[in-house]
Amino acid sequence: MPRTNKVDPIAKGAEQMNHIMRKASELEKRHSRNTKLKEDAVNKLIASQEAFDLREQEVQECHAEYERACADLEERIRRRDQIQAELSKHSEEMKQLVAATSQQQRLAAARVKSLSASFHGAELTAERGYSRSVQTTSPRAQTNHPA
Repeated sequence: MPRTNKVDPIAKGAEQMNHIMRKASELEKRHSRNTKLKEDAVNKLIASQEAFDLREQEVQECHAEYERACADLEERIRRRDQIQAELSKHSEEMKQLVAATSQQQRLAAARVKSLSASFHGAELTAERGYSRSVQTTSPRAQTNHPA
């Protein structure tokens, strides 16, 4: 039996050694797997950071384009308001010109009517044998005096 006792501690030591070796091998595998996972995570982080930087640059470009569009819009609004003010001014001037022209037209029409009436009155008077001239005498005045 003494030999079995010696074998048992040796076998037990070998078994413990195998157990430790399996544990060491398992730890190495875990370490290797964790290292690979860390490398994959770092690579994914780098790729994500590059994609983020690209998107950030696109956002900055869009923001700059937005600022340019807003400035252009403000300029166009300013020009529109300026043109509207100028149009209002010219419209008012045109109204005044039309009113003055209408007034002149009415005045000219009244003068034409007055002159026309005066002219036609003078023609009728002349046809009837009357004269409005101060230098001439009326036909009655000539007929009343026998010669």
